[in-house]
Amino acid sequence: MFEVLNVPNCDEPVQKDSDPEDTIIDHLQELEWDGLENLADPTIQQDNARPHVARVTIDFFQHNDVTLLPWPPRSPDLSPIEHVWDVMGRRLLNLQRPPQTLEALREELVVAWNEIPQEDIDHLIRSMPRRVGECVAHQGASSHY
Repeated sequence: MFEVLNVPNCDEPVQKDSDPEDTIIDHLQELEWDGLENLADPTIQQDNARPHVARVTIDFFQHNDVTLLPWPPRSPDLSPIEHVWDVMGRRLLNLQRPPQTLEALREELVVAWNEIPQEDIDHLIRSMPRRVGECVAHQGASSHY
């Protein structure tokens, strides 16, 4: 089951001068984990981006009894969602008027997500055996994906 994380107070502009650790803590604490509390053993997959592996993030997940799937350090190619984020990011870059608030960004992301054809998602899912095989062959290093 996948849940959407909603960040309240998204109508304020992003603050560029805030402390990164405080920002991570604030965002993690503000998340509304719709349905997460109803799961017996919530599990999250994320890559090894710095904010995802920061001690404050790991502590937050441990405190909330959320299991993190182990992930090879150099294998973003194992995550088909990274390709979806790329498609969405390119759409956002091509907007004539970029979103000025987090709420506007969220709305544009929903539009971008909904515009991705299901066949593209299915193709990414069907590519997983090839991705895993190539990752194993490259001993965890990046592949052509």
